[in-house]
Amino acid sequence: MKSASGSFMSVRRTRRTAVAGVAMLACLGLTLAGCAASSTSAVSPASGKSITLNLGGSQPLTWTPGQPLKVAFFAYGSSTAWEVAMTKSAKETAAHLGIDMTVFDSNENAQTQFNQMQTALTSGKYNAWTFAPVDGSLICSVVQQAATKGIAVINQQAGVCGKDGESGDAARVPGLLSFVGGIGASASTWKAFTDYVSKDNPDPTTAVVLSGTAGVAQTISSSDAIKALHTARPDFDVLGTYATDYSSQSGYNLTQQALQQHPNVKVIISIYSGITTGARQAVKEAGLAGKVKIYDVGGDTEAVAAVRTGLQTMTVPQFPATQVRTALETLDKLNKGQIDGPVIKMNDGSTLGGPNGEPFFVTKSSAANFTAEY
Repeated sequence: MKSASGSFMSVRRTRRTAVAGVAMLACLGLTLAGCAASSTSAVSPASGKSITLNLGGSQPLTWTPGQPLKVAFFAYGSSTAWEVAMTKSAKETAAHLGIDMTVFDSNENAQTQFNQMQTALTSGKYNAWTFAPVDGSLICSVVQQAATKGIAVINQQAGVCGKDGESGDAARVPGLLSFVGGIGASASTWKAFTDYVSKDNPDPTTAVVLSGTAGVAQTISSSDAIKALHTARPDFDVLGTYATDYSSQSGYNLTQQALQQHPNVKVIISIYSGITTGARQAVKEAGLAGKVKIYDVGGDTEAVAAVRTGLQTMTVPQFPATQVRTALETLDKLNKGQIDGPVIKMNDGSTLGGPNGEPFFVTKSSAANFTAEY
């Protein structure tokens, strides 16, 4: 909203005083509604005054509220339901907030994403970035360059520059405005996940893991947590780990293979719900539905439905739509002068889960009242 303070210069002093008095009384009457909670340091978008934010980088971010937002959104890809939901939400949020946004789709290719970022940086067209990294190490340098050039940068999903799997402000690269932590990539999510699985299976048991592409944050964090679980509990025997391409077909094929190789398996851990769709089908065809417990991270529509019916034991939901919406809303708040430092949001920006980024578990008891985002 633009301030109209400059349009009352010719009004008599008594009139101004009366208006101010009415405004003060209105504020007093609306204190409980938040009137008195407005920050005195907030800058009116129409003021033209720059604000300076110390984000811990080599130089602060200097920003002029009210300037046209030109956002580059670097999407992870468009082949999975999670990716589609995120990009759809990004477009809807940008339209709602009046943000001029360009989507760069990497098609899950790390080099493509790096090249897109380099091109966007060189063009000088964008004053804000938000991105879900394909390879956080590869894009580290160009992300840091963007931050030093006065671009407001938000890192979604997984940390970059060696911060994969970190939580809270530890996941934010100094100089970046915000980190909106992705549930699937967080080490703390996977620690809580494996703790849950361990408690749900207190007796000696056997398990197989449906994993993902090597080097991807979700694969790394899940692998580390599962190894830690086996170290703490040698009787939780991981019989095999199978690397999928995140598709339901690979989940189906590799679960069939795992059941043939390990007919005594009692637990299946899948790192993504798209994989689990195929795994559930393979388990069902083998006549093992309800006999083999299935746990995953993703919480898509099919996983939640399977938990409701008992075909799956538990899922940790991800919120791709909320994640990117949170990022774009943060940029909008920056442009309204409502931010004075780094912004950290865990759990994809969702209000579900614990205060320190603990995930939300969808079980049979909670599935009835939960709606998946994709």
